[in-house]
Amino acid sequence: MAKEAWQMIQQSEAEADRILEEARQHRSELLKRAREEAAQRVQQAEAEAIAAGEAAVAAAERRMAEYRRGQLEEAERQAAGLTAAGERNLAGAVTMIVEKVVS
Repeated sequence: MAKEAWQMIQQSEAEADRILEEARQHRSELLKRAREEAAQRVQQAEAEAIAAGEAAVAAAERRMAEYRRGQLEEAERQAAGLTAAGERNLAGAVTMIVEKVVS
């Protein structure tokens, strides 16, 4: 009877060891899977952040180009206005000179 009890104890210990080993392996697999998922999420977050940053840069570049275009158009309008004013002044001066010469 003691021998049978001892064998049952040994079987129970062996079963407990097997269960513990399976639990350790399962834990290792879960940790590995969790690390892989975390790494994938980090990569995805990095890719999304890069895409968002690139989109922000592109939007800023578009706004800057629009601003520059507006500034250039304004400068061209001012230059045209100054040219027209200069031409009017020159025409007025020529008219005055012609009137002085004729009179």
